[in-house]
Amino acid sequence: MRRALVLGLLALTLASWSAGSIRAADSYGSYGSSGSSASKSKAGTFKGKAVKLGDGKVWSWVTLDVAGAPTAIGITLTETALTNLPKEPLPGLMFTEHILALPAKASATPFTHAVLNWNPHGHIPAGVYTVPHFDFHFYMCPPKVRAAITGTGDDLAKCSKAPPAGVLPASFITQLPATIEPRMGNHWVDSKAPEFNGKPFTYTWVYGSYDGKVTFYEPMITRDFLLTKPNLTADILPLGAFPAPGWYPTKFRIAYDGKAKTYTAALEGFVKR
Repeated sequence: MRRALVLGLLALTLASWSAGSIRAADSYGSYGSSGSSASKSKAGTFKGKAVKLGDGKVWSWVTLDVAGAPTAIGITLTETALTNLPKEPLPGLMFTEHILALPAKASATPFTHAVLNWNPHGHIPAGVYTVPHFDFHFYMCPPKVRAAITGTGDDLAKCSKAPPAGVLPASFITQLPATIEPRMGNHWVDSKAPEFNGKPFTYTWVYGSYDGKVTFYEPMITRDFLLTKPNLTADILPLGAFPAPGWYPTKFRIAYDGKAKTYTAALEGFVKR
């Protein structure tokens, strides 16, 4: 009798445990397919294809919130990308060019593609930007339009055409035709930036235009400044009018990640315009 009682209790325990396990599995399964708000989240960071730079790599990325709105877009370099960089620019130019396709999710932003330019000798104005530096370009025009910019012949007029008055911040200036570059267009710099007021150039903000429209956003950063392993965020002086309705950044960030051993230039603080 004692043996029968023990066996009966054992069977009851196993049955109870098994039923509990099945209920837990059913609960987990229904949670995973319940259509909850968490499962519908569009949040995440999405990376573009990495390309070789120096002894390392560089890639673009975009971060979206749960509703799919952009919160940041950027270009990240591995620490090793700063070694064995090209010593000379492309023939006839002042820079090398690394075209970075944006991930598909970046369509939530106004940006169509990114280009990282390395200027081994810098560029004009002499004594200001004539130091080795990177141009982190975020373009709003189609890649084919950018690639066709020559800054010569009939295209010179398109490069020279300024956006309407009030679009660019009042302190931003240009110096035609010296500020026109092939594959870029015209450049506008802030006359109130530190490098124009007695301090050395470390990083700055640039707007670009072509055919009367603002076509790119550009943090410009020296190699030496990146090597200091910075971590800073700065405001972007806003445009007075935007090329099209959409989400536009209000800040830019320059940061070193000691764990990942990467450098990043990012546009952040997106606001719907």
